[in-house]
Amino acid sequence: VSDVDDDHYNGGYLYVDYMSSFIDTDQLTIADVGNISVVGTEVRYNGTAIGDIDGTHNGANGNDLKVTFDSDSATDEAVGALIHALRFSNSTVPAESTPMAQRSMDITLTDPAGNRGAASTVTVNVNTASAPVATAATNVTGTSFTANWEAPTPAPDGYRLDVATSSDFST
Repeated sequence: VSDVDDDHYNGGYLYVDYMSSFIDTDQLTIADVGNISVVGTEVRYNGTAIGDIDGTHNGANGNDLKVTFDSDSATDEAVGALIHALRFSNSTVPAESTPMAQRSMDITLTDPAGNRGAASTVTVNVNTASAPVATAATNVTGTSFTANWEAPTPAPDGYRLDVATSSDFST
């Protein structure tokens, strides 16, 4: 990232625009990585505020994502780190219900003078792995059992097993 006519993006913005195939369970977020953090709607670099996530274009539920820079601390380095912290996810459950396997987005950076760089198009492949299928428990005693399931394809990195004594998991 480089702005040749200024040393910061204060007054400019970053815009991530769905080009096609988005649905209302798609989420664009900013991860707390690479010296970038988000507190509420405030985006920070090395703990210093550099901008704010737009109230309408907030990346939630299929909306585009816009970060308006409101600090001279929004330098080339900070904005580059922000771009690397962008994340996509989809909350459709089960994942195989997601109607499209890909999403295309344009990432555009506009400087304080209104100069807009060429959009960078990013294509995200949505993983449609299914959940494991539980099978009968074995080695059942009064205090323990062995949980069994058929692994999905592709196999996940791990599993989470919730155990309760009531069918609504209240106990």
